[in-house]
Amino acid sequence: MSTISQIASLMELEALQSLSPGSNAAQTGNSTSLFQEMLSSFMENATASGGSGKDASGSLSALAATLNPAFNSLSSLTGENPVLTTLPAFTGLSTLSGKATAATAQAGTSAAFSASAQNSASESTQTTAASGNDGIPAKISQAIQQASEKYGVPEKLIQAVIKQESGYRPDAVSAAGAAGLMQLMPETAASLGVSNVLDPEQNVDAGTKYLKSLLGKYDHNVQLALAAYNAGPGNVDRYGGIPPFKETQKYVSSIMNHLA
Repeated sequence: MSTISQIASLMELEALQSLSPGSNAAQTGNSTSLFQEMLSSFMENATASGGSGKDASGSLSALAATLNPAFNSLSSLTGENPVLTTLPAFTGLSTLSGKATAATAQAGTSAAFSASAQNSASESTQTTAASGNDGIPAKISQAIQQASEKYGVPEKLIQAVIKQESGYRPDAVSAAGAAGLMQLMPETAASLGVSNVLDPEQNVDAGTKYLKSLLGKYDHNVQLALAAYNAGPGNVDRYGGIPPFKETQKYVSSIMNHLA
């Protein structure tokens, strides 16, 4: 007979003795002591098994599964008898159940942590996928690509202008009223048919179209086109080249360094 079966049999005997009119404190004490010894022995074996790599919680679960039917049988015979709930066997079973529950909770926590890690990894992958080349948001990167193909302006030039103008912030608005990714002035945006200057696609399309016109005006001289984009064509024409404005000179120099 296995240790679990022995404990179950002893538990049934102990319960019947407690219910018997002829039972006394001495008899109950003897059976209780024996039961506790067997339970302690089982616990030590279970712990030893766990230490050698075996599943101790599985042994505890098996004991609980064996003891439960015995308790159920006694309950059906005796009804709700308070004597049963005071038996040491019940106390032992509660202890075992508690240990098994703790083991299950620990396993559940590990599983939840693993799931959380997987979710975090998934979110990280999605965030990376939502960005295009050089960390540019996918929507903006797509707008740049479409405008480049539509107007024949290099993507890298459009990217450099956007980085210098707004730092890739679609909602950027300057003190002078220039707005959006390519910082279009209200009159320029209106002349290019822009209905929402803060919309990335409209802003990039219109800004690239305007830049294309400046490149054509200055025979594809990128520096003059950039100077005109920043200070206006009137100033470039007035000075016959890049205007002597520190802001414009720095603007042109920064973008050209980015293109190099």
